Parts: sequence; C-alpha cells; structure tokens
Amino acid sequence: MVSKLKSEEYAIEHSKKVHSGLLKVIAIYIVLFFFINLYYDDYMQAYATIMALPFTILSYYLLKIDKYYLSKLINYIQLNLIITALCLITGMDSLIFMYFFPLIIGALVMFQGKEKTTGYILVFTTILVMVVLTYLNLHLDPMHNDYAHLQSDKLMNSIGVGVFCLVELIYFIKYSNETHDKLVLNTEQLELKNNQLLSVIYTRDKMMSVLSHDLRSPIIALNSAMNVFSEQAIDPSLQKEIVGQIKNKSGRLLVLIDDLLNWTKSQSAAIDV
Repeated sequence: MVSKLKSEEYAIEHSKKVHSGLLKVIAIYIVLFFFINLYYDDYMQAYATIMALPFTILSYYLLKIDKYYLSKLINYIQLNLIITALCLITGMDSLIFMYFFPLIIGALVMFQGKEKTTGYILVFTTILVMVVLTYLNLHLDPMHNDYAHLQSDKLMNSIGVGVFCLVELIYFIKYSNETHDKLVLNTEQLELKNNQLLSVIYTRDKMMSVLSHDLRSPIIALNSAMNVFSEQAIDPSLQKEIVGQIKNKSGRLLVLIDDLLNWTKSQSAAIDV
C-alpha cells in the first residue's frame, strides 16, 4: 500500500515537472512566433498567437497554487482554440495543424490515473476539430493565398513542430528517469524493510517457543500452590516455605514479562514502517 501511494506520488510529481517545463516552452514559443509573424507582416496570425500568452501565464499560476488539474485543462483548451484559430486564418496547407500532434501526446501523458477519461475526451475532441478543419480548409487571411508566403509558413511550422516535439521528448525522458530512480530507491528501501520484518518474524517465533515453556513452568507451580492452599490445611512452616517459593517464581515471571515487553519495543523501533 505504501509503495503504491509513493508510486502515485512520484507519477504526479513527474507530470507536474513536465507540465511546468512545457508551459515555459510554450510561453517562449508564443513570444517568438509573435515577433516572427510581425516581421513577415502577418499581423492576424501574430495577434492570434499572442492571445495564448495570458492563458499560459494563468495556467502556470494555477500550477504554482496547486490547482494542477485546472492548470492542465485550461492550458490544453486554450492551445486547442488558438491552433484552431490559426488553422482558420492560414489554412491547413500551412501545416499549422501539426501543432495538434504534440498537444495530443501531451494530453495522453499529462492526464493519468483518474484523469485518463478527461485526457481521452480532450484527444477525441482535438481529432474531431482536425477533421472539421480539414473539411472546411478556410483561408481567412488572404495573405496566405500567396505561394511564397505559404511556403515560408510551411517551413516555419515544420521546424517549430519538430523542435517542440523534441523538447517535449527531452522533458519526458528527463523526468521519467528521475521518477524511475526514485522508484528504484523506494523498492530497495521496501526490500530492506521486508528483510528486517522477516528477521523479526523468525526471531519472534523462536522467542514464542522459548517463552511458552518459560512462562508455563512458573504458572503451573503457582497454580499447584494455590490448589494446596485452597484444598487443605498445611503446617505454618510449610506454608511459609511455599509462599517464599511463590514469591520467588512470581518475581522471575515478572522479570521475564518485562524483558519480553522491552524486546517487543526494541523490535518495533528497529523497523520504520
């Protein structure tokens, strides 16, 4: 149970680190593409791109205040909307739609566990949007009807998607390795505790075997003495001798019980569960 909880904790930590890193990359991409589009006088595409920046900052803020699920959801939806808007502005021929692919991969990685259903719904929605955009194939900005401009858009988008996918892969590998190392260390610690537990169980069984004999003998003697006192009158001198023996055996029994309690406490402290 402990191992499962730690594994889930590491998986969430891994996902948060990837999400945080990708948000920073997305912010850089947004600013970079904004200025590149301004340079090519592609104002409609530039302004559509920069609209994603406030929502990316909001997603990063939500992540920092531990609103992780909301942060992922807002970031995915806003990127989906921005890419859709860019596809409508530039047309599918500009290859801007390829940004949907790293978005889909990110959703499948980021939404895990109980959130998998959300991830699948978002991916299905994205694929549906791509199908509709392909069917419409609009060019709202006449600038993109120009062949030379369209070719530069294709080149820029192909490079952009390739670099983004590479960065995404680097983040996945980097934090996956960190999570793997933590899981290996956790497994080694659990194995060590398991060996300690097996050792304690073995020692306990041996102790119980010895104690069952050492506790039984004085208790039988005490029970016999009580029977003598209750069933017949005995000589005072003999009675005094028997009481002395009872006192001696009860003292030994008390010491034995104290030793048993101390041993139990030491064994409990030795294993940090």
